[in-house]
Amino acid sequence: MLIDPTQEQLEKLSTLDQREPVIFINLMRFHEMARYTGEEGSVDRPYTREVSGREAYQRYLSLIEETFMARVGGRVFLAGPVAAVVVGEAEWDDVVVAEFPTIGDALRMPRLDGYDDAAVHRTAGVREAETIVLVQDAMQRMAIPGAWITRV
Repeated sequence: MLIDPTQEQLEKLSTLDQREPVIFINLMRFHEMARYTGEEGSVDRPYTREVSGREAYQRYLSLIEETFMARVGGRVFLAGPVAAVVVGEAEWDDVVVAEFPTIGDALRMPRLDGYDDAAVHRTAGVREAETIVLVQDAMQRMAIPGAWITRV
């Protein structure tokens, strides 16, 4: 199962205007128990290996919010468990919605110093992921008043 974008998907994202504001809708399914390999612990924090996949992902999300999102101007504005799927067949555990001032800022975050240490927890916890990308210009062209989330 995929939890990271393919090269083709990254190339498609790179063809978009890198100055566009962007929202990422992340859908995740977790391992029952986290699957750490090698050394764990990141950003000077010791971690135990015996945790659920969701807890490992929460470690990642906490580190991302505390350390990396502000450095690129992004924010997570919605995160939580999926109560039910009423259309479709996929069963997702959690959804996380984040916005960035630009696509370029979003693509810069994984290259920041220390990000790979935090991503260990994402890799250990997430069994499957799907990310949907929305860009502001396309949303505004839909002529739906207020269709874009305004930064506060």
